[in-house]
Amino acid sequence: MLTRLRPAFCAAAIIIAAAAALLTTPTPARAALPDYSCGTVTSTDTALATQLNGVLTDSLRNAMTAYRVSCARAIIGAVTGRGLPTRASVIAVTTSIVESSLRNNPNQEDFDSVGLFQQRASWGTFDQRMDPAWATSAFLNKMLTFAWQTMPIGEVCQAVQVSAYPDRYQVQVADAERIVAAITAAAPALSSQGSVVFGGNLYKFVRAGDGTLRYWYGSGGPWSGPNTVPGAAGSVGDPVAAVSGGNLYVFTTGADGGIRYWYGNGGPWTGPNAVPGSGGSTSLSSTVFGGNLYVFATAADGTVRYWYGSGGPWSGANTVPGSAGTATGSGLTSQVFGGNLYLFATTTSGSVRYWYGNGGPWSGANTVPGSSGSGALASAVFAGNLYLFTTAADSTVRYWYGSGGPWSAANTVPGSSGSSSRGLSGAVFGGNLYLFATTTSGTVRYWYGNGGPWSAANTTGTTNP
Repeated sequence: MLTRLRPAFCAAAIIIAAAAALLTTPTPARAALPDYSCGTVTSTDTALATQLNGVLTDSLRNAMTAYRVSCARAIIGAVTGRGLPTRASVIAVTTSIVESSLRNNPNQEDFDSVGLFQQRASWGTFDQRMDPAWATSAFLNKMLTFAWQTMPIGEVCQAVQVSAYPDRYQVQVADAERIVAAITAAAPALSSQGSVVFGGNLYKFVRAGDGTLRYWYGSGGPWSGPNTVPGAAGSVGDPVAAVSGGNLYVFTTGADGGIRYWYGNGGPWTGPNAVPGSGGSTSLSSTVFGGNLYVFATAADGTVRYWYGSGGPWSGANTVPGSAGTATGSGLTSQVFGGNLYLFATTTSGSVRYWYGNGGPWSGANTVPGSSGSGALASAVFAGNLYLFTTAADSTVRYWYGSGGPWSAANTVPGSSGSSSRGLSGAVFGGNLYLFATTTSGTVRYWYGNGGPWSAANTTGTTNP
């Protein structure tokens, strides 16, 4: 009987041995994907890597490469494109040092986390998380929900990332500060700008990279300038302008976020003056409605505040109801149309909301359809339509228009690729609608048209020094 069972027993033994071999044979390692690009690596990146390797003190000491510098530069560019201060750049770079060693890593080494910030799938699609600009913006959106301006930087990083190792962030802050300082010093100065018509001329204001306010004006011929607004050194916010009571007003923010302004009627400027209680402001917009000059500002808590006045003291700060979730340092624009005052704001998710009113309560928040991915905003009234312009995630300028009914579909200004996510303004002058946009290299371009095709891109000569 044992003899009859032996073939079956041997077969079973062979099967068991084969299964054991399969279980114990290691699976061939999957080849790691190479890091994704953060943008073009430049000779300046190479020089900065050498410089930083001599001053960094923690995990990246003697480990900085031109590629890593390019990734840090992409993060800083996305932060400054939102109009946020240096502290926000330090927070973002600190986080990326800990999470990815400043690498745009596509390999899912920790669950499904990828990219500069090792964001999980719940943050967005793979392609979104691997896009340095998108990933940084998503990080900033969450950062802005915390007291990021006052909390220790390591605590801010942990609040956003919810890491199992919360103590790893603070020790990298000093190196992040060194990296941000070096890259910022080497970067081309970016400008932001606003436009208005006054005294028969079209004025263009620019906050230069050195924090001064400069302006040009013209009436169809060559642009004058540059001219300088006195006492405006240290300006941080994008300038906005309006005409009220026979004077030309220009507003910006200082280092503390307080709103400063100057006014004049062709002679010397008066200022700087301060809007009381306006500290912590970022994006600005101004317009005249119902005999009052209005100035709107996004606050640090993501709401929109506003003040108004007619030459005397300013009103106290008011809040637009339902405006929580507005992206600080991004788009804000206001316009008078059809007897109503309209206010547009970019949300932290990148869509554009708007409110309107005629002196009574504001309407509820409305959304411009198809406006996701928006950054800077501008508006103008032309040929019976209200136009809204936005910078898009692909660095082009899009626009919508309407006359009180549904908005048009999104249109693209031809040749607008390379526009920065800040510094956008519009004005009507000489029968044409003008659009101004700041490029990512700091030059101001403009287009004009009267309902037909847009002109080719022109420059005002407002490149930063």
